[in-house]
Amino acid sequence: MHLLLIAAALSNQLWFETQAQAETVVITPMASVTSDCDCQLTINVIHQGQSGTSNSSQSGQVSLKAQRPQQLASLHLDIPQGEWTQITVILSNQQGVIMQQSWSSPARV
Repeated sequence: MHLLLIAAALSNQLWFETQAQAETVVITPMASVTSDCDCQLTINVIHQGQSGTSNSSQSGQVSLKAQRPQQLASLHLDIPQGEWTQITVILSNQQGVIMQQSWSSPARV
């Protein structure tokens, strides 16, 4: 058990915090890195609904401090019943992709 905690503290981590607010969901991508990083952040969103599929992407630079959980963005989404959304967050530097993680809304009904 202690080895797992130590391994988690010594590795880069990327996760999503979610919170429901009325009819929207707030998705907050979070990251923790083992060493300071001037990273490229890319967020890709795919939404499938009654009118079809939409894809959007945004990217920019972020400076992350080592061993400090940091919020990367805050996305407020309205996902109607029967529709589906996937968010993929990618952190990279000059050497390539550091971390990548995806969040999906529940399957379409």
